Amino acid sequence: RSVRAIRKIVNKYLVNYASKNTVSQLAHNVLSESLSGDLVKRISKVFPVKVVLVTKVKVLKKAKVDVKGLVSKSNKSMREGGPTEEDGKGKGKGIKNAVDPKE
Repeated sequence: RSVRAIRKIVNKYLVNYASKNTVSQLAHNVLSESLSGDLVKRISKVFPVKVVLVTKVKVLKKAKVDVKGLVSKSNKSMREGGPTEEDGKGKGKGIKNAVDPKE
């Protein structure tokens, strides 16, 4: 029974989080494990956990984004110490080149 409750919490949180953030922010937070900390707090209300790992990311709808460019920009941003934002307000550089220019 607790497995169903945990899945429901995780699914609800991730759908809400993904709808409010850009792809680059979502990718950065999954890679930097900041989502894991938020999920630990929420899941601990149902079942005591210490670590939550994201092991699989399923693409439901294919976007016109260069995934290799997005991941490399996100990794570069993590080394520089901050999230990337397209408007340039973050500590890292923007991910303008990750979007397919042929759109």
